[in-house]
Amino acid sequence: MKHPEDGVKRLSPDDRPREKLGRVGASGLGDNELLAIVIGAGTPEASALALANTVLSTAGGLHGLLRVGREELVNLRGFGQARAAQVLAAIELGRRGFTVAINYRSSEAAAADAVAADLLRGFCASVQRVIVVEELEPLIERELQSLGLAVAGKTAAGGALFPRTGEFSPEVVRAGFEKAGVVPARAPRAAPWIPQPVVRPPVLCAGCPHTSMFMAVRATGARVAGDIGCYTLGALDPLRGLDTSVAMGCSIGVAAGMARAGESRPVLATIGDSTFLHAGLPALIDAVYNGADITVLLLDNHTTAMTGGQDHAGTGRTLRGEPAPRVDFEALVRAAGVTWVRKVDSYDLAVVHQTLREAIAHRGVSVVISDRPCVIDPVRIKGPALQVVEPQCNACQSCMNLGCPALTWSEATFEGRHKVKIDASLCIGCSLCAQVCTADCIRAPEATLQ
Repeated sequence: MKHPEDGVKRLSPDDRPREKLGRVGASGLGDNELLAIVIGAGTPEASALALANTVLSTAGGLHGLLRVGREELVNLRGFGQARAAQVLAAIELGRRGFTVAINYRSSEAAAADAVAADLLRGFCASVQRVIVVEELEPLIERELQSLGLAVAGKTAAGGALFPRTGEFSPEVVRAGFEKAGVVPARAPRAAPWIPQPVVRPPVLCAGCPHTSMFMAVRATGARVAGDIGCYTLGALDPLRGLDTSVAMGCSIGVAAGMARAGESRPVLATIGDSTFLHAGLPALIDAVYNGADITVLLLDNHTTAMTGGQDHAGTGRTLRGEPAPRVDFEALVRAAGVTWVRKVDSYDLAVVHQTLREAIAHRGVSVVISDRPCVIDPVRIKGPALQVVEPQCNACQSCMNLGCPALTWSEATFEGRHKVKIDASLCIGCSLCAQVCTADCIRAPEATLQ
């Protein structure tokens, strides 16, 4: 005959329920192990642990066990009246203990509320007036009013001193106190000053190294998936260099999807250096793995420009400005499996155009890395401002396609079209406008013809 405890005794001493409880405590045991201890001994056919597993399986877990009836337990094979009584008694004991704990906590909470109410009544009685200053809903004010206390604040009963919406500023709070008569009212302003926004379309900064990349992109007629960064402004006129911008790190994945879906035009993805490190690398690996025919423009401006010029793993500095290992983007991209990789100077427009054409001609994933620092962060870059030789300007307006804020219309005209002038306070001397000028009339100051 099989011994009733053979099933448990086959376990190592440390894994037997009773011994394990002594070693790790009751909280360290599973539901079946705790139930096995309650059952105590097994039968000739099944150990206590096996019986516990059967009970839990039949009841549908611990939650179902709390609702199981006596007859259900008695009818289980090997259980009987005694074991059913043991389990039901343990369940009822646990239920009663839980009820006692809940009632105790409720009485504690009630006592605490009573003490708090007495304290609040005592405080309100010690002052002449109570004004509740709270943002959002008047929760505290209503609770105090429910205790029969006369308090002022946001509600109609409280005088509606403060607005129910918006954040509180010193001006808003003072206005409420003025309404309550707590502070003297200020003399009304004759005409409140309203700042006027500067009329300027959302464009890239003057001399932004991303400008040339989007000019080259536009010339290819490609379908372009954009990403999240200041370069997303390349979607707007006059650059019009992006078709989609979904979420951070999505550009490469979206581009790969377009290519796999059969897009007839060349498919490009633009992504900044910090975004690439944050969320672009997995998508690049996936594109290589799935053989996507796309070109990725990795716009490396050596910073996280959109959010204030923070350093990242590709800048060679920590956020504290301390030296740190710098990610080599070209080596990283090659390690991801890309075989066609080129690095270009964003200010060399001819090379940018030629490199992009070669990248698109490559079958598979190609990557072009533009390498120029941001002109704003971490330090503002400013070179000698260029000038327009007005007599030579034929108003072709090619330079205006850059969308550079430093380029504006002048009063002079040529064949009915306005000529162009350069705002020296904004121009950083990047020379992109000079490279696209068809009349060769944009020069450095020392080279300007008189």
